[in-house]
Parts: sequence; C-alpha cells; structure tokens
Amino acid sequence: MCKHTFMRTTLSIPDDVIKKFKTMTVQEGVALKKIVTWTLKKEVTHTDGPRLTRRGAARFGRNSQH
Repeated sequence: MCKHTFMRTTLSIPDDVIKKFKTMTVQEGVALKKIVTWTLKKEVTHTDGPRLTRRGAARFGRNSQH
C-alpha cells in the first residue's frame, strides 16, 4: 500500500497572495507546490486543534453559503 497519495486540484488564489508565495519560492529556493503543501499541512496538523473554524472562517473571506 502506498504511504502517500496525492490529489490534483485547482485553486483560485488572489494575485497579491500568489505574488508573495512566488517571492518566497525564489528566496527559499523551494517549489511553490512544496510551500503550499507545507502551509496546508501546518494548518491541519496544528496541535491545539484546527485553526480554521466556521466562526473564524469569515476572516478568510469565506461566507456562510456553500
């Protein structure tokens, strides 16, 4: 059995955010995919529980409609 499985997805990321990520890739010498994966993994494995809650989602521009 494979230890890791991967899923391809498409994300809509605001221009200012993607520009900052791209700057990080150049400064760190790391692929954009690795930085995004590291950031997502950090968010979902935070030891104090999930950081992103329904109540806190508003600060990320998420509305209550799905």
